[in-house]
Amino acid sequence: MKIYNKRKRVLAAFVLGLILSGVFLYFALRDVDWVQLGSTLLNVRQSSMGFCMLMIASGILLRSWRWRLVSQAQNENFVAFAKSTNLGILSNQLLPGRVGEIIRVISLVRLTSLGLARGLGGAVIDRALDVVSLLVIAWGLSLLVATVAFPGTLFWGLVGILILVVLGHFIARTRLLRTLLSAWSERWIHRWALRAEDFFTLFYSLIRELVRPRTVFRLALLAVLIAMADYLAVAFAVWSVGAEVPLYVPMVLWVLLSFGSTLPSAPGYLGIYQLVAVWALAPYGVSAHQAVAVAFVLQAATLLVSLLGVLNDIRILIIRKAYIRDAL
Repeated sequence: MKIYNKRKRVLAAFVLGLILSGVFLYFALRDVDWVQLGSTLLNVRQSSMGFCMLMIASGILLRSWRWRLVSQAQNENFVAFAKSTNLGILSNQLLPGRVGEIIRVISLVRLTSLGLARGLGGAVIDRALDVVSLLVIAWGLSLLVATVAFPGTLFWGLVGILILVVLGHFIARTRLLRTLLSAWSERWIHRWALRAEDFFTLFYSLIRELVRPRTVFRLALLAVLIAMADYLAVAFAVWSVGAEVPLYVPMVLWVLLSFGSTLPSAPGYLGIYQLVAVWALAPYGVSAHQAVAVAFVLQAATLLVSLLGVLNDIRILIIRKAYIRDAL
């Protein structure tokens, strides 16, 4: 009965994702000239798309390195983190609800000796750092493109950061974080045969490691490199369709795509990317068919990079099996 209910929930999530994708695609494509869209996609600059794929691959490797760092797993093979990260991204391209976040943790646990608690704790911190970086970049962009006076925007931005710091200190001091996460832990950690107390003990030890100056410097450097890779990936996707926009616009598009990707669309954020691209690029004179083409280029590049990583593993597996068969 439990297995049936679980499959029913998965199917419901997948159907919901398809419905959302269909709705978003309708609004994104209703004003698009299909002939121009087809022509734009057929004439995508291959060199720009190649550089887009290179930046996406670089982002995967950098995120893998950060996940390894926050998990305090320097003795573990980096390749295992890269494979798990790539598999998670591929799963998010094919399945709804960001299920790839769970798949990458399970994959890492099977490829290394870290254990579930450390792999899961590192993944939670890794995604939290992504959110923090996204919020900081969004705030910085608000200063750049704000319609209000710069000093006023800067003042309220600093006030917001101060409030977040004070709130974070209060949560840490009162153990409110553990209370807020208790419901989540009872639902998910218990399912994975992991004691909540063990998980939180390790989780807090990982967090304490993050405040060391050397670790802070490494995380800050990785945050800058990841942001640069993400920016260039989106920028090359924009340039590949011949769109001419100010240099900060690809970062604006990336921030909005990141927020939009939290919705359970399927597959590969289909529909959400198209609609967000149309909304984000229209104020800068980019036509609807070009914006939709940018979204398709990003999705195709991400899927190709992930598939190439998986196909390489399959190729190695086939070679090893052939070698073993010949040896026998």
